[in-house]
Amino acid sequence: MNHAEWDFADGYQGWLRQDARDINNLVAKRHLIDSLGVDYLRDLYDEEIAYTDREIGRLLDRLEARGLAHETVIVVVADHGEEFLEHGWLGHTITLHDEVVRVPLLVVHPDSAGTRRSVNGLVETRALFPTILDGAGVADAGAGARAGGNAPAIAGSLLPSMRAGAGGAESAPGFGAAYSSVTITDAPWSSGKRVRLASLRTKDWTLIADHTRGVDLLYRAGEFPAERENVAAAEPDVLRSMKAALDGWLRHGDVEMADAPASEPAPDVVEKLRSLGYL
Repeated sequence: MNHAEWDFADGYQGWLRQDARDINNLVAKRHLIDSLGVDYLRDLYDEEIAYTDREIGRLLDRLEARGLAHETVIVVVADHGEEFLEHGWLGHTITLHDEVVRVPLLVVHPDSAGTRRSVNGLVETRALFPTILDGAGVADAGAGARAGGNAPAIAGSLLPSMRAGAGGAESAPGFGAAYSSVTITDAPWSSGKRVRLASLRTKDWTLIADHTRGVDLLYRAGEFPAERENVAAAEPDVLRSMKAALDGWLRHGDVEMADAPASEPAPDVVEKLRSLGYL
């Protein structure tokens, strides 16, 4: 969305000034977008980030003015990133590449007393639930149940990892692995969004299992540009180990999802999701 308060995207005068108003239209015409068009879409995205940053600032200022800032656990996180044709798609939803799953995450605890520490290891946003409970001094009564059986470890609170860097350290270790998945089985066929993907990231490797196409994508972490060379055929032992870990996580996730209640969203919610490109 264009915001008049910022001029990041004002220099572009091409055809996307009209067509960028609808994400589904953009996706359908993505093969027509040149590098200048991609830059324009990124600039629009940056304007949206600037707007969001300002609104978060207003909220934080309000907490400060009411004397609540120093007794509030503040969490800032994104639910996903956006792809700008790095792997052939626009937006999000149907891929699990770095540009979609790497998101900002900031946690401010009242006891932090102005200290800053970066968690330089892998972190899952699933960790937010136990982190917030931990920050509020509440025991996570469901942790044992969620971690039952031989399933992979459930992401725990981030606060112990941050405390592990105490004593003047600038960073903390985080977790050893991060899992992600997206399953959309009921999207309209015309949308191209019927997908079933899962991924596992470690310090050295990224595996993206495309169950829709029956393809495994294995990448070395840290390469630039990111996730361009699939080395699955060249690294069979790594692939086998990563797939075993990912399959174990997925089996546990299927059990959890089976217990989740199903519900039909209201028509206005459906329309809002459609306008945002989710349906």
